[in-house]
Amino acid sequence: MVPNIPSNFGDLVRFMNSLLPEKREKIIRKYRPSAPRTPHDPRNLTQRSIMARSIKQPVKTQAEKDEEKNQERCREFTELLEKCCDEGICFCKHKLPENYGKRCRVLERIMREAKEQPTLYSSWSVEDLQTEVRKRNIALPKKRSKAGLTKLLQQSDSSRPFRLMHLPVEVRLRIYGMAFDGGRTGDLDASSRADIAEPALLRTSRQIRDEATAVFYGTPYFRFHLPWLEEARERKEWFAGSELKWLQHISPTNLKDLRYVSFRLSLLFDVYDIQIDLASRSVDDWLIPYGSMRLTCPCQRQKRWTLAEWRKKTSDMARPENQEIVSANFDECDKIADKAIQDFHALCGQGDKIEPTIAGLAILAEAAHFILDSRDFWMFACVDWDHY
Repeated sequence: MVPNIPSNFGDLVRFMNSLLPEKREKIIRKYRPSAPRTPHDPRNLTQRSIMARSIKQPVKTQAEKDEEKNQERCREFTELLEKCCDEGICFCKHKLPENYGKRCRVLERIMREAKEQPTLYSSWSVEDLQTEVRKRNIALPKKRSKAGLTKLLQQSDSSRPFRLMHLPVEVRLRIYGMAFDGGRTGDLDASSRADIAEPALLRTSRQIRDEATAVFYGTPYFRFHLPWLEEARERKEWFAGSELKWLQHISPTNLKDLRYVSFRLSLLFDVYDIQIDLASRSVDDWLIPYGSMRLTCPCQRQKRWTLAEWRKKTSDMARPENQEIVSANFDECDKIADKAIQDFHALCGQGDKIEPTIAGLAILAEAAHFILDSRDFWMFACVDWDHY
């Protein structure tokens, strides 16, 4: 049986607070309207007030509020920054994307607010500061002023170590991958020896070196330069100079961790790349950038086609008299690439058990050179020379 409900609002609140939670919920269920009422209905407002008072919300500290505010600001900044980076100035379109100016202004505002925002702990009360000092097991000073407590916490922040090795192994491996920047291409240039040296992170400690070495050699594309034209046709060794020194320097143990390589062929007026996943047994995973490395807009350089996509697009654009020659050239490229993949895996293993060697990489380098050397012919076959 539900007791009578007082008519006075103050008595109603006191009455509800005096009830046990089960009875309070029973009363609320009985007097809850079956259909939704408008926000202006006083009975609806009264019911919401009763429910809000009956449920005690946890009180957030100033530190938690500041943390939520900073996270929201960082989230907004990151989303806008990614949009601006993805849709930045495109030289091939000769125009800015829609709402680009508005996004830039919002980014500038967020950065300005972040620069002008007060220092940490400035909005905290003395009670919050004292609580935080006690949590860190710091002795409270005799004069517990806000300035003194803030100084203690700031000194503690500057001396607080970040224990990387206390994190789980999976998290550490992700941090190593971000530190090595998995999206970059490690360029082994014969004219520079700077890339022969290992990253400083691998020289931090023995444990970090043991954990991060495989991540370093297995994440980025390491680029090798191919010899040019006639020199390549008479060449017996595909790696020489600093590239060969680097391959010998990293030792067979680290060489086995290579998973992605890129070969570059520099011609007189252009530069072509091909990217290879060493663990793949399909030539369709060999990626060739759509445009030139020198003359193409940066947004076009990010486009990469497989040999099958190049065959289709070139066949569609080629002149009728060149269709047969283009098809024969792609057949030869597929044949050479398939044989190179088979020979490489027969020598270096398959799948997760793959262990690349210098001889195995040389097999892929020879096939990559033939394909990149044919790329000029693909474009030549598509040009209508009668208009020149």
